[in-house]
Order: sequence, then C-alpha cells, then structure tokens
Amino acid sequence: MSAARRAVDEPLRLRFPRLLLSDGLRLLAGGLGLAVAYFTVPLTVPELGATGKLLAAIGAVAALAWAVVGTVRRGATLSRLLVLLMTVVVVFSLVFLLLAQTSPGQFEGLEIRVDALYFTLTTMTTTGYGDVHAVGQGARLAVSAVFVFDMLFLALLATAVGRSVQGLSKKR
Repeated sequence: MSAARRAVDEPLRLRFPRLLLSDGLRLLAGGLGLAVAYFTVPLTVPELGATGKLLAAIGAVAALAWAVVGTVRRGATLSRLLVLLMTVVVVFSLVFLLLAQTSPGQFEGLEIRVDALYFTLTTMTTTGYGDVHAVGQGARLAVSAVFVFDMLFLALLATAVGRSVQGLSKKR
C-alpha cells in the first residue's frame, strides 16, 4: 500500500502528532536559518541616493506582497503563516537597518541589527516602548508598511483559524 493511500486510510487523530512534529521541525529550521542569515550576512551599503533608496524600498515591499499572495494561493495554513511572519520580520528589520545606515536621522535609537529586530517586533506587536522610534518621513513610510502588513496578516490568521475550526467541526 502506498504512503499516500495509508495517509488517507489512517485517521487524523493518529496522523496529527507526526504532522505537528514535521511542521514544527520545518518551522524551527526555517526560523533558525532566517536568524543565522539575518545576523551573519554582511551588509555593505554604498551610497544609494534617493532613487536607489526608493527602488530598494519598492523592491522590498513588492517581495513581501509576492510572499503574501503566494501564501494565500497555496492555502494560508498556520505553519505557512508563521513562516511568512518570520520572513517579514527579517525583511523589515533589514529595511529599517539599511534605512538607518543610509539616512542618518530617520530613526532615534536604531544603530545595530538587534535594535532593528527589536524595533520591528515592538512595532508589529504594537507594543512600541518609544525608546526606538521613527523620526524621518522615509522611516515613517516604512513603519506604515508594517502596519498594513499587520492588518493583512491578522485577516489571514483569522481566516486560517476559522477554516481549521470549521474543518474540525465538519469531521465530527
């Protein structure tokens, strides 16, 4: 009997622990890989100029939009949403760091990678302690993009949870 056929015949309650473990391991590996890349990839920033900064920002937002659309098309499962969230945290952290490095005065208190990661997480969770904050207009636009992503992400998360609950109630 093929593995696919066994998966269909095997009750979900027996498969669930294996599925959870494999998803958990993939999420852990993906998260660790993103963290290692974030902290080890060298960032040498030549003077980009206003046009270069604008193109880089548009490229980052376009890449994130592509990732969101791809997640929705493949089915916004909880594990895919977590991978998307981790990716977005790393991308926005890099955007904030590069913006702070190329345009001094855009941020108050953002100097190193940990500062950028901290600022991204406090912004995305709407904690916002105020010790690191956007000052310049470019930084405020970038932070506004985080707010838009947050709204989209929460909508996708609510939809995924609703589908999961609906699927479980139909199986009973």
